[in-house]
Amino acid sequence: MSFVPTVLAAVLLAGLVSLGLWQLRRAEEKTQLIERATSRAEDPPYRLGSDSVLPSEAMSKLEFRRVVATGRYDSVHQYLLDNRTHAGQAGFEVLTQLELGRGTGVLVNRGWIASSGHRDRLPVLPVPVGPVEVSGQFARPRENRLVLGPSGYEEAAAWPRIVQRIELDPMSKALGHQLVPLVVLLDPSSPDGFERDWRPHLGISPARHWAYAFQWFALAAALVVLYIFHARRSPGTRAVARRNR
Repeated sequence: MSFVPTVLAAVLLAGLVSLGLWQLRRAEEKTQLIERATSRAEDPPYRLGSDSVLPSEAMSKLEFRRVVATGRYDSVHQYLLDNRTHAGQAGFEVLTQLELGRGTGVLVNRGWIASSGHRDRLPVLPVPVGPVEVSGQFARPRENRLVLGPSGYEEAAAWPRIVQRIELDPMSKALGHQLVPLVVLLDPSSPDGFERDWRPHLGISPARHWAYAFQWFALAAALVVLYIFHARRSPGTRAVARRNR
Protein backbone atom coordinates (compact mmCIF):
# COMPACT_ATOMS: atom_id res chain seq x y z
CA MET A 1 0.00 0.00 0.00
CA SER A 2 1.25 3.49 -0.84
CA PHE A 3 2.71 5.96 1.65
CA VAL A 4 -0.24 8.41 1.88
CA PRO A 5 -2.95 5.83 2.82
CA THR A 6 -0.57 4.35 5.38
CA VAL A 7 0.02 7.74 7.02
CA LEU A 8 -3.70 8.53 7.02
CA ALA A 9 -4.50 5.15 8.55
CA ALA A 10 -1.83 5.68 11.25
CA VAL A 11 -3.17 9.13 12.13
CA LEU A 12 -6.73 7.88 12.25
CA LEU A 13 -5.71 4.90 14.37
CA ALA A 14 -3.88 7.15 16.83
CA GLY A 15 -6.96 9.38 17.07
CA LEU A 16 -9.33 6.48 17.73
CA VAL A 17 -7.07 4.98 20.41
CA SER A 18 -6.64 8.41 21.99
CA LEU A 19 -10.41 8.89 22.16
CA GLY A 20 -10.82 5.46 23.75
CA LEU A 21 -8.19 6.20 26.38
CA TRP A 22 -9.80 9.59 27.09
CA GLN A 23 -13.14 7.88 27.70
CA LEU A 24 -11.45 5.46 30.12
CA ARG A 25 -9.92 8.38 32.01
CA ARG A 26 -13.30 10.10 32.22
CA ALA A 27 -14.87 6.88 33.51
CA GLU A 28 -12.21 6.70 36.23
CA GLU A 29 -12.80 10.36 37.15
CA LYS A 30 -16.54 9.79 37.45
CA THR A 31 -15.98 6.67 39.55
CA GLN A 32 -13.71 8.62 41.91
CA LEU A 33 -16.33 11.38 42.09
CA ILE A 34 -18.99 8.90 43.19
CA GLU A 35 -16.64 7.37 45.76
CA ARG A 36 -15.73 10.84 47.09
CA ALA A 37 -19.38 11.83 47.37
CA THR A 38 -20.21 8.63 49.24
CA SER A 39 -17.26 8.98 51.58
CA ARG A 40 -17.85 12.64 52.45
CA ALA A 41 -21.54 12.08 53.02
CA GLU A 42 -20.54 9.82 55.92
CA ASP A 43 -18.35 12.48 57.58
CA PRO A 44 -19.68 14.41 60.61
CA PRO A 45 -21.85 17.38 59.54
CA TYR A 46 -20.09 20.70 59.04
CA ARG A 47 -21.51 23.42 61.28
CA LEU A 48 -22.08 26.54 59.21
CA GLY A 49 -22.54 29.80 61.08
CA SER A 50 -22.11 33.54 60.70
CA ASP A 51 -18.45 33.24 61.73
CA SER A 52 -17.65 30.44 59.25
CA VAL A 53 -14.98 31.33 56.72
CA LEU A 54 -15.26 29.44 53.44
CA PRO A 55 -12.78 30.71 50.86
CA SER A 56 -13.20 29.53 47.29
CA GLU A 57 -10.33 27.06 47.64
CA ALA A 58 -12.30 25.23 50.36
CA MET A 59 -15.08 24.25 47.97
CA SER A 60 -13.38 21.13 46.66
CA LYS A 61 -12.81 19.84 50.21
CA LEU A 62 -16.34 20.48 51.44
CA GLU A 63 -18.29 19.48 48.34
CA PHE A 64 -20.67 16.56 49.09
CA ARG A 65 -20.16 16.90 52.85
CA ARG A 66 -23.19 17.11 55.11
CA VAL A 67 -23.89 20.51 56.64
CA VAL A 68 -26.06 21.98 59.39
CA ALA A 69 -26.78 25.72 59.38
CA THR A 70 -28.91 27.98 61.56
CA GLY A 71 -30.40 31.24 60.36
CA ARG A 72 -33.47 32.90 58.89
CA TYR A 73 -34.86 32.34 55.44
CA ASP A 74 -35.19 35.40 53.22
CA SER A 75 -38.82 35.06 52.21
CA VAL A 76 -38.84 38.13 49.96
CA HIS A 77 -35.96 37.34 47.62
CA GLN A 78 -35.96 33.90 46.03
CA TYR A 79 -34.64 32.49 42.77
CA LEU A 80 -36.14 29.91 40.44
CA LEU A 81 -33.54 27.86 38.60
CA ASP A 82 -35.09 27.33 35.19
CA ASN A 83 -35.28 24.30 32.89
CA ARG A 84 -35.27 21.63 35.58
CA THR A 85 -37.32 18.49 35.05
CA HIS A 86 -38.71 15.87 37.38
CA ALA A 87 -40.50 12.71 36.23
CA GLY A 88 -40.64 14.19 32.74
CA GLN A 89 -42.33 17.41 33.87
CA ALA A 90 -40.85 20.88 33.44
CA GLY A 91 -40.29 23.08 36.45
CA PHE A 92 -37.82 24.96 38.61
CA GLU A 93 -35.46 24.39 41.51
CA VAL A 94 -36.14 26.82 44.34
CA LEU A 95 -33.14 28.73 45.71
CA THR A 96 -33.74 30.55 49.00
CA GLN A 97 -31.13 32.49 50.94
CA LEU A 98 -30.55 31.47 54.54
CA GLU A 99 -29.30 34.56 56.37
CA LEU A 100 -26.56 33.46 58.75
CA GLY A 101 -25.88 36.86 60.28
CA ARG A 102 -23.05 39.41 60.05
CA GLY A 103 -23.82 40.04 56.41
CA THR A 104 -23.34 36.40 55.41
CA GLY A 105 -25.79 34.05 53.75
CA VAL A 106 -25.95 30.71 52.00
CA LEU A 107 -28.19 29.57 49.17
CA VAL A 108 -30.40 26.63 50.03
CA ASN A 109 -31.76 24.57 47.15
CA ARG A 110 -35.15 23.55 48.53
CA GLY A 111 -35.96 21.24 45.66
CA TRP A 112 -38.02 21.05 42.49
CA ILE A 113 -41.45 22.57 41.90
CA ALA A 114 -43.63 22.24 38.81
CA SER A 115 -44.10 25.08 36.36
CA SER A 116 -47.56 26.28 35.40
CA GLY A 117 -46.34 26.73 31.86
CA HIS A 118 -46.90 30.49 32.05
CA ARG A 119 -44.15 32.92 33.01
CA ASP A 120 -46.68 35.35 34.44
CA ARG A 121 -48.00 32.70 36.87
CA LEU A 122 -45.06 31.60 38.99
CA PRO A 123 -45.49 29.02 41.74
CA VAL A 124 -46.13 30.01 45.33
CA LEU A 125 -43.00 29.52 47.45
CA PRO A 126 -43.89 29.37 51.17
CA VAL A 127 -41.03 30.06 53.57
CA PRO A 128 -40.98 29.45 57.35
CA VAL A 129 -40.77 32.52 59.57
CA GLY A 130 -38.18 32.89 62.30
CA PRO A 131 -34.96 31.01 63.10
CA VAL A 132 -34.59 27.60 61.48
CA GLU A 133 -31.99 24.85 61.47
CA VAL A 134 -31.28 23.60 58.00
CA SER A 135 -29.58 20.29 57.27
CA GLY A 136 -28.39 19.19 53.87
CA GLN A 137 -25.36 18.54 51.74
CA PHE A 138 -22.87 20.97 50.24
CA ALA A 139 -22.83 21.19 46.45
CA ARG A 140 -20.67 23.23 44.12
CA PRO A 141 -22.69 25.73 42.05
CA ARG A 142 -22.26 25.13 38.31
CA GLU A 143 -21.56 28.74 37.37
CA ASN A 144 -19.95 27.71 34.08
CA ARG A 145 -23.07 25.87 32.90
CA LEU A 146 -23.75 26.68 29.25
CA VAL A 147 -26.60 29.12 28.78
CA LEU A 148 -28.21 29.88 25.44
CA GLY A 149 -29.62 33.39 25.66
CA PRO A 150 -29.99 35.66 28.70
CA SER A 151 -29.04 34.11 32.04
CA GLY A 152 -31.62 36.16 34.01
CA TYR A 153 -29.19 38.54 35.72
CA GLU A 154 -29.12 41.19 33.01
CA GLU A 155 -32.09 43.19 34.27
CA ALA A 156 -33.69 43.63 37.68
CA ALA A 157 -37.06 41.92 37.87
CA ALA A 158 -39.77 41.19 40.39
CA TRP A 159 -39.23 38.41 42.90
CA PRO A 160 -38.97 35.48 42.61
CA ARG A 161 -36.52 35.80 39.74
CA ILE A 162 -36.03 33.17 37.07
CA VAL A 163 -32.37 32.41 36.30
CA GLN A 164 -30.69 29.88 34.06
CA ARG A 165 -27.76 29.08 36.33
CA ILE A 166 -26.32 30.01 39.72
CA GLU A 167 -24.02 33.05 39.61
CA LEU A 168 -22.95 33.94 43.12
CA ASP A 169 -21.56 37.44 42.50
CA PRO A 170 -24.76 39.01 41.08
CA MET A 171 -26.83 37.05 43.60
CA SER A 172 -24.76 38.41 46.49
CA LYS A 173 -25.27 41.96 45.25
CA ALA A 174 -29.01 41.51 44.79
CA LEU A 175 -29.49 39.81 48.17
CA GLY A 176 -27.25 42.17 50.11
CA HIS A 177 -25.23 39.36 51.70
CA GLN A 178 -21.91 37.75 50.96
CA LEU A 179 -22.91 34.25 49.90
CA VAL A 180 -20.97 31.17 50.94
CA PRO A 181 -19.36 29.74 47.75
CA LEU A 182 -21.33 26.51 48.11
CA VAL A 183 -25.03 25.66 47.89
CA VAL A 184 -26.86 23.58 50.47
CA LEU A 185 -29.04 20.83 49.00
CA LEU A 186 -31.86 20.51 51.54
CA ASP A 187 -32.25 17.03 53.00
CA PRO A 188 -35.14 15.10 51.42
CA SER A 189 -36.49 14.43 54.92
CA SER A 190 -36.37 18.08 55.97
CA PRO A 191 -39.55 20.16 56.01
CA ASP A 192 -40.06 23.44 54.15
CA GLY A 193 -38.90 22.02 50.83
CA PHE A 194 -40.25 20.61 47.59
CA GLU A 195 -39.43 17.51 45.51
CA ARG A 196 -35.85 16.38 46.23
CA ASP A 197 -33.83 13.51 44.82
CA TRP A 198 -30.23 14.65 45.01
CA ARG A 199 -27.50 12.82 43.14
CA PRO A 200 -23.96 13.88 42.24
CA HIS A 201 -23.91 15.70 38.93
CA LEU A 202 -22.09 13.34 36.59
CA GLY A 203 -23.30 14.20 33.14
CA ILE A 204 -22.38 10.90 31.52
CA SER A 205 -22.14 7.91 33.88
CA PRO A 206 -18.97 5.79 34.15
CA ALA A 207 -20.76 2.91 32.41
CA ARG A 208 -21.51 5.14 29.42
CA HIS A 209 -17.87 6.25 29.26
CA TRP A 210 -16.77 2.61 29.27
CA ALA A 211 -19.24 1.84 26.48
CA TYR A 212 -17.94 4.76 24.41
CA ALA A 213 -14.35 3.61 25.02
CA PHE A 214 -15.26 0.14 23.75
CA GLN A 215 -16.76 1.69 20.61
CA TRP A 216 -13.61 3.72 19.88
CA PHE A 217 -11.35 0.72 20.43
CA ALA A 218 -13.62 -1.43 18.26
CA LEU A 219 -13.33 1.13 15.46
CA ALA A 220 -9.56 1.14 15.88
CA ALA A 221 -9.49 -2.67 15.60
CA ALA A 222 -11.73 -2.54 12.54
CA LEU A 223 -9.38 0.01 10.94
CA VAL A 224 -6.39 -2.29 11.50
CA VAL A 225 -8.24 -5.23 9.96
CA LEU A 226 -9.31 -3.16 6.92
CA TYR A 227 -5.80 -1.81 6.47
CA ILE A 228 -4.27 -5.31 6.53
CA PHE A 229 -6.97 -6.58 4.14
CA HIS A 230 -6.40 -3.80 1.60
CA ALA A 231 -2.63 -3.98 2.00
CA ARG A 232 -2.69 -7.65 1.01
CA ARG A 233 -4.88 -6.90 -2.02
CA SER A 234 -2.83 -3.94 -3.31
CA PRO A 235 -0.93 -4.44 -6.60
CA GLY A 236 2.45 -3.79 -4.98
CA THR A 237 1.89 -6.43 -2.36
CA ARG A 238 0.74 -8.99 -4.93
CA ALA A 239 3.81 -8.26 -7.07
CA VAL A 240 6.15 -8.80 -4.14
CA ALA A 241 4.34 -12.03 -3.30
CA ARG A 242 4.80 -13.32 -6.89
CA ARG A 243 8.54 -12.50 -6.87
CA ASN A 244 8.97 -14.38 -3.63
CA ARG A 245 7.46 -17.56 -5.02
